[in-house]
Amino acid sequence: MTVASEILTPRRCHSASVAVEQKQAQHELRFDELRLREWFNQMDLDRRGHVSKKQFIDFLVSQPRLQKLFVEDRHPHLNVEPYGWQRRVVCGKMLSKSWRELCESRPHEQEMEWKGFSDFFRRRGMLISYKTKHNPKDRLASLLADMHIQPLEQDSQTLDEFVRLRRTHLQGQRKRELGIKELSDNPHVFTSDTNL
Repeated sequence: MTVASEILTPRRCHSASVAVEQKQAQHELRFDELRLREWFNQMDLDRRGHVSKKQFIDFLVSQPRLQKLFVEDRHPHLNVEPYGWQRRVVCGKMLSKSWRELCESRPHEQEMEWKGFSDFFRRRGMLISYKTKHNPKDRLASLLADMHIQPLEQDSQTLDEFVRLRRTHLQGQRKRELGIKELSDNPHVFTSDTNL
């Protein structure tokens, strides 16, 4: 092995390690199914289990960090003016590509389903998968989905399980606010704070 090849080899390794570090840094943002379910429910205002493009865009306007993820995940270093018209055009095109990917299970109807939304994050390595089979947060996500789409069909035992899991496995503001809208729409829930 020559001196030149010894010098080049570490550079290639270094370049590869830098690329790996950049890829890892890009996907430090990771979300569990419960967080994704919260976002999906916030977009699905009419509780049909599908999200229109308008609902999606309206939600992203209120969530600039999430908007950045849907746009810049495809092209993290947009080389245009930060607030210029070029950036708006490029961001609009990137957002349209993301929207088409989100709707891949319903391309003709231009609506996003839960599966398309969660798969978007899964494909990018941004979905946390818990190792335990019956993880409480996954169960909370499942209960929250049912409560959102079919609020009147939830019995008191299901609602009690939701409240118990929320109290024991969440913290802070999320513990207080998760499912409040869904719970308040159910006649089986009492209005006192002790039950919510």
